[in-house]
Amino acid sequence: GMSFLMAEYTYMAVYIVLFSIFLVFFTGVPTTIAFVVGSVTSILCGWIGMKIAVFTNVRTTHQCWKNLSAGFDVAIQGGCVMGLSLVSLGLLALFALIEIFK
Repeated sequence: GMSFLMAEYTYMAVYIVLFSIFLVFFTGVPTTIAFVVGSVTSILCGWIGMKIAVFTNVRTTHQCWKNLSAGFDVAIQGGCVMGLSLVSLGLLALFALIEIFK
């Protein structure tokens, strides 16, 4: 889990830096800032999503020993929490960018 994310984040960091240099010359600073904020938000969402998924998977497996219906309920609840959390984080980042660039 975490070793995969760290390897992915290393590649993403290199890409963010290189592409930001390209963006700042062709589009300007505001677009570059929006790109970096979006990239960091994406990284944060991936980390939070992985944590919630692992947390939920353990509980889903445990509940499935009782019956599949209980396991399904836990899985759906975990997915709802993850989806709402990640969309909320993305909207907060977008709102912050809009407010900053007004």
